[in-house]
Amino acid sequence: MGKAWSRNYPVWIPDVSLHSDFTRKDAALKSHVHTAFVFPVRARNKVIGIIELFSTEIREPDQVFIRMCDALGSQIGQFVDRKLAEEELKKVESALVNSEKVSLVAQLAAGVAHEVKNPLAVLQQGAEYLIKYSESKNMMTLPVLNSMIDAIQRADRIIRGLLDLARPEPLDIHEDDLNSVIETSLLLVKNNLDQSGTVIVREFEEDLPRLPIDRSKIVQVFINLFSNALEAMQEKEASFRPKL
Repeated sequence: MGKAWSRNYPVWIPDVSLHSDFTRKDAALKSHVHTAFVFPVRARNKVIGIIELFSTEIREPDQVFIRMCDALGSQIGQFVDRKLAEEELKKVESALVNSEKVSLVAQLAAGVAHEVKNPLAVLQQGAEYLIKYSESKNMMTLPVLNSMIDAIQRADRIIRGLLDLARPEPLDIHEDDLNSVIETSLLLVKNNLDQSGTVIVREFEEDLPRLPIDRSKIVQVFINLFSNALEAMQEKEASFRPKL
């Protein structure tokens, strides 16, 4: 029966009891099987399966029946191949839909980031002006204003990160500090980290060489990595330890 698979043609055995190469000869005799017929199922000129037919009678090869089953095997293979192609097409379509959604979200994020960036700049300028005024008038307000500026600058870094991710550009390879890339990525997922109660333990190597990378794309890689790790962790007390 392996001949039908390996040689890609139908095999008719009138009486398996007289055929020494038939591997299931003993089982066939117990079942009173004599005639065996096997034909391949083909797709794109390759055998993807075989169909076996048996009879308790001794039958000589029927060439018309053999040709009909040979054609049937090709038709079944084409059907199977078409169904597989349809399933693959559905996967591709689903991936495209998700890609379009991601692209739309990126565009919306970029639009929101642009709208927020300018007011942040005004707030920072105002806080810096008040610091200069408070130096001579009211030193009690300095810690509050400095905290405001730190928060504004942190928000500005997040917005710049969103804009970098949303901007469709070709690869922009420059030597960069990987530790800085990771810090930027952690900043962009900080809200999720805080909500999950996850503790970040930084154990960076200080003497890592600068690497030729596209910063925005590697940031996205680390964001995906951290997000997947957060989803995988079940306990709030779990700690994620980036080690590079």
